[in-house]
Amino acid sequence: MVLQGMIDRVSEVVRCYRMEINVEEANVMISMEILPVQLKIDQTQLEKVAYLTYLCTLIINDARYTQEIKSRTAMARAAFKKKTTLFNTNWTEFKEKACDMLIWNTAMYGAETYDTS
Repeated sequence: MVLQGMIDRVSEVVRCYRMEINVEEANVMISMEILPVQLKIDQTQLEKVAYLTYLCTLIINDARYTQEIKSRTAMARAAFKKKTTLFNTNWTEFKEKACDMLIWNTAMYGAETYDTS
C-alpha cells in the first residue's frame, strides 16, 4: 500500500536524524475510506479519528465546518465575557473602541480576514 510505504519512509528518515515519532500521540484521519486501511508505525497501529485539532483549527473528516464555526464563536464569546465590566460603564466612545479591539479582532481572526473596509 502506498500510504503505508510513505509512513515507513518518514519513520526511516526521522530515525536518521535521531528523532522518534510519538506513536501514542499519532493519529490518522481518512476523509473517504473506500477500503479498510490499517496504518502502522513500528508495528503499532495508528488510531483512526473523526476530527483533530491542528494549530487551533478543528479539522473534521466530513469537510463540514459547523463545529469549527461553533468553536470560534465560543472563543469570541469567552473573550467578550472576560471584559463585561468594561461594557457596564456609560462611556460610549470607550465601548466603541473596546468593541473594535476585542470583538471585531476575534471575529475577523475566526473568519481569517482582517480587512474591514
